Amino acid sequence: MANGSAPSRFRVTVAAGGHVLRSSSGEKISIGRDLACSVPVTDPHVSLRHGEILFTGEGVVYRDLKSRNGSQVRRGSQTIRVDPTTGYQCLLADGDELRIGNSMDPTVLQIRLEGPSRMVQDDS
Repeated sequence: MANGSAPSRFRVTVAAGGHVLRSSSGEKISIGRDLACSVPVTDPHVSLRHGEILFTGEGVVYRDLKSRNGSQVRRGSQTIRVDPTTGYQCLLADGDELRIGNSMDPTVLQIRLEGPSRMVQDDS
């Protein structure tokens, strides 16, 4: 990651519902059908506890919790599958789209990173 530090805050917007959630460093955002999730999603193709977004020493990471229908990160024209080949996680960049559930009609979350550095290392 550039400058060796994670952004101090990040925001996740669920495009379908206009739900906006901000989280600070050290807090994680849970995503799924469970109403206890930070971002509850009603799509039946999304698992109860589908995934989570959290800070690590490397930056802001999306972790798929081995969901039934999987997750993908769209970065421009590139699609990154979040599956066993990536260790079920992906380092996020400002502007990424997180696509979960049904791959033909996914629930889309817009990722916006705020803080001193919005740049991440591209490991792909």
